[in-house]
Amino acid sequence: MIDFPDEVEKSTGHFLQILHTSLPSEVSCVFIPDEGGTDLHPLKIRSENESVMLDLSCLADSALLSYVLEQQTATCSGHILLRSTEKNKKGKSWTPVSVICLPSKSVDGDRVKAVFCFIQIKEDAYRDEDLYFARSMFARYKLYLDYHQEIGSYHFTEEDQPGSHHADLKSNPYYLTNLLSTFVQAGTRSLPIEGIDLTLWSDVVPKGQFFQIFGYPDEFLVKYRGYENNKTLERHLGSAFKVKNFIFFCRSIKIRMDIEEVIPRPAASVSSQLRLGDRIVGSVTLRTNDPKNRDRIKAGLSDLSHLILWEMQIARRRAATSTRARGSNTSTIKPKAFQDDLIGHFRSARRYGDSLSAVVFRPSYPFRLSGPGEESFSRLFLLMRKSVRSVDSACFFGLNGFLILLPRATYREALKVTDRLMGLAEEVIKHDRFLDKKSALEYKVVSFPESAKSEIELWERLSDAVPV
Repeated sequence: MIDFPDEVEKSTGHFLQILHTSLPSEVSCVFIPDEGGTDLHPLKIRSENESVMLDLSCLADSALLSYVLEQQTATCSGHILLRSTEKNKKGKSWTPVSVICLPSKSVDGDRVKAVFCFIQIKEDAYRDEDLYFARSMFARYKLYLDYHQEIGSYHFTEEDQPGSHHADLKSNPYYLTNLLSTFVQAGTRSLPIEGIDLTLWSDVVPKGQFFQIFGYPDEFLVKYRGYENNKTLERHLGSAFKVKNFIFFCRSIKIRMDIEEVIPRPAASVSSQLRLGDRIVGSVTLRTNDPKNRDRIKAGLSDLSHLILWEMQIARRRAATSTRARGSNTSTIKPKAFQDDLIGHFRSARRYGDSLSAVVFRPSYPFRLSGPGEESFSRLFLLMRKSVRSVDSACFFGLNGFLILLPRATYREALKVTDRLMGLAEEVIKHDRFLDKKSALEYKVVSFPESAKSEIELWERLSDAVPV
């Protein structure tokens, strides 16, 4: 087990860097409230604009942050005035800026312990989808922190050291998609990435071996004759899986190999080590066809590589503790137990020739919901959970989605359950005072073997609908 006491404290700055890079922002900062919980002061600041200095005390005293502290909800403001000082000019002036605010709550949820702010010096620079992206990234960041907090009293033995859980991680077909999903999502928003190479020599392979992963966008691969009609690339590069619009190939080898003979590499590349504590556990390389973008990618990669490291630590803690979080038959399971359930149900269905269906529900416009609106959807999802069988597994991912696994249910049977639950949802939304007429619920049904022929295909279709 790789563990070091100051990692959680450092991660606050790392998360600020990641969103600063992937939104992107001209100024990013973390505000910390005082003991009374009212006055704020900046703890960490990152700035890309040397010609303009913003007075962040104006933001700390603004009605925007007061609202965030009081309501404990994320906000996106397209116009707020801050005092600024321009280089080579005297005096201060008022400058319009756009701000995204993400409150980080205490463990008990009673107060806000920090507010992450991301600023662009222009009006209406951020959109609703930017806020939703930031909130999704923040949810993944909190999951990483939860794993650190939950293992605080756990005693790790020699069996928990790196390299002892190869079978556990490789038997989970979702390890690699989890490892790369947030990294790809964040990187492709702000960087011109046309190739990703990931090499690991810890966690998933025995000592002395390498695990190589090569990824390219769809539009890059279709240029090569025969790719869509045969398995040429898979024969050379290993097993294939998809994350967002990237196709990845993976293989275990004893000697690291290049693949220029199979796929010509993009013109420029930037590499970074993956370091956990004092150990180097792998490396990641980003590639682009335009050498002019090399410096830009280099700056972004140093920040975004933390996303891969966090996912490696989450997977190791899951494998080491092997905990399953279940409640009563009418409750939901935690996201970390969902993958175990999906693996178990799928392998049972494949062995006995049964069907397995999953339904994902989520708000059509999650970024429009305020705190009370989120609570209304949470109550709705719990009501929907109580309206299905006790043998069905249900998992709540906040506004990212509510997922129900239906063992032994065909696609048609799952649609009947979905129609009934959608009717229930429509009635609840119609009479809820915190949900307006624009509030709506959308769904996606995935079934084995009708719409998903394999375990990894089932996972890919679900992860397209909800970031699991």
